[in-house]
Amino acid sequence: MTHDGEASCGAPGPLARVLAEVAAERAAQDAMWGVQDFPDGTGPTTPAVPGAPTTSEGAGRGATDAGDGTGVAGRAGVGFGGGLARGVGEDAGEAAERAKREVTEAAARGALTWRHVLHEEVLEAFAEDEPAALRAELIQVAAVAVKWVQALDRRREPPPRRDAQRFRAIVDVHVLLLRPAAPPVRTGPDDESTPNGLGGGLTPGPEGFAGSGPSDRLARRGPEGGPMWNGPGDGVARGLPGGVLRAGGTGARVREVLMGRRRGTGYGDGLWHLPSGHLEAGESVVRAAVREAREEVGVVVDPDDLTFVHVMHRAPDRVGLFFAANRWAGEPYNAEPHKCSELGWWPLDRLPADMVGYPAAALARIRDGVPFAHHEWLPGH
Repeated sequence: MTHDGEASCGAPGPLARVLAEVAAERAAQDAMWGVQDFPDGTGPTTPAVPGAPTTSEGAGRGATDAGDGTGVAGRAGVGFGGGLARGVGEDAGEAAERAKREVTEAAARGALTWRHVLHEEVLEAFAEDEPAALRAELIQVAAVAVKWVQALDRRREPPPRRDAQRFRAIVDVHVLLLRPAAPPVRTGPDDESTPNGLGGGLTPGPEGFAGSGPSDRLARRGPEGGPMWNGPGDGVARGLPGGVLRAGGTGARVREVLMGRRRGTGYGDGLWHLPSGHLEAGESVVRAAVREAREEVGVVVDPDDLTFVHVMHRAPDRVGLFFAANRWAGEPYNAEPHKCSELGWWPLDRLPADMVGYPAAALARIRDGVPFAHHEWLPGH
């Protein structure tokens, strides 16, 4: 947000310019009249200066583009020129309270002007006789007067160029770590909420993950001792979503995808989500995918082993990029237990119901070979 007092390109801002003019006027007054000192003539029981409806203090502070409400044709009963009859016999305290009551009606009518705003501040100052409180009110009077001058100045200035603030989307990068699906594990005849072969998820720890059967361990080892999936000769159609999502070899079983259950993040806590995160400044999306896989599940993915499978534009300002990997080094584990309560492998054709909405929608599109989708946009947008 741009404020009236901000500087632009090293030049004094509009507030500095107006204050400089105020200081020059004060110097001119002193040169003409010398130092002057009069009694205040204020206080709650002093006779009120005839006045009219004004704005409440809160409305006055927020007003930035009100009309002036000035001129010889100004309507009686509004601002400085009105309310003369009602002001007779009214003390300053009563006048200030009346102004606060009447301003609510003016604001509700959409009739707020700078004259309303300044007049209210003046009435509140006239009702004070304690020096510190009077000083505070006079500062508010001066501030509103300066703000009114700035509003006048803005009307003479050309509007800012619309392309000065270009829209920039937030880019999120997601990683699908995929392995051949294991036989389903169920805890009851109708239960489909348990990840395959994990007994409820992967436990955190740098030594890998624990489970209940042979399928809990990754079967193949890479040249450096880390697990790897679908190396050369595994029959994977590289670069095609269908090849990425199905295992090579006999049966061509649908793959499982690794997900974590979020916790303590303030977004989607308790729900399953893919390893993912924001693209950082100066980082390519491929390097971001490699980094997120390492930071969240502790594996090392070669950039050449990542296949781009989907892009999703989420309303209103998020773009999600999805990369799949069938091979990596290291055994996945919960590397961020403060953000994740468990990990689990889920078959792509039997995903959990308790997922964050947009990755669930993206995985459905990826499964169907759809490269692009909108999410949560209203029709026609």
